[in-house]
Amino acid sequence: METKEKAFCHICGNSDRLSHEHVPPRKALNYSRVYSVEGWNAVMSNAPPWILKGRYPKQHQSGFGEQTPCVSCNNNTGSWYAPAFIDFTLEGFISSIGIGAIGQSLKIEFRDIKPLNVIKQILSMIMSANSHTFAARHSSLRKFLLCKDASGLDPMEYRISLYLNRGSIGKFLGITGMMNFFTGERHFVSEVAAPPFSYFLEINPTGKCRYFDITFFANAYSYDFESDLSLPVPILESNSPFPTDHRSQAEIVDCLGVAATMATE
Repeated sequence: METKEKAFCHICGNSDRLSHEHVPPRKALNYSRVYSVEGWNAVMSNAPPWILKGRYPKQHQSGFGEQTPCVSCNNNTGSWYAPAFIDFTLEGFISSIGIGAIGQSLKIEFRDIKPLNVIKQILSMIMSANSHTFAARHSSLRKFLLCKDASGLDPMEYRISLYLNRGSIGKFLGITGMMNFFTGERHFVSEVAAPPFSYFLEINPTGKCRYFDITFFANAYSYDFESDLSLPVPILESNSPFPTDHRSQAEIVDCLGVAATMATE
């Protein structure tokens, strides 16, 4: 499905008719009815985040998606990168379902995956989560995606990581600024979370990676190169619209207090 009016593509930046993109790809477990909550509706409430009442949710009948890439970019990323990402997703889901505890790491064995293709699909989804100006500000990411054979990301500039998402909420978050009030340290992050994984982009990362760093997917492999990998992936909950918030539902309800308890009844 295409828009009638022209707009700026979130990947190439050209003004063109945009097409609907499933995020993640439909065959990567994104084919069922879901609900999304946007903007302040996601955070301005005394009810727990997973309670949709009063948040004006938008229904997506056959999986979550948005009209963010132009037809050309959607077709290219869909044919170049999506098949490998779908295999990666399904293998991760099958290998992890019902295994491991929150707070632990689960070693997942991947066979014949294509790491460069996979990380490029992840980045295309992150581009969709951001505005079209994001790609303009990060031209190296744009070039990385638009040339299927391109490899190499500067780990001092970008860090891409993942964790096993065992929570109740998916995420489609553009760049979000975060600050440690004790140290004054600032972080700029973007996150796309959908079963079984959540994918996390950090701009100019500092410190130890909280999740499993897969930036090497972009630097150690060529396009369509297959590899067997064993990845120790942390298992965390996602019950909040905020990035890096991995509190349990009980912890969130406890923080919200009586209002949250009444909202869940």
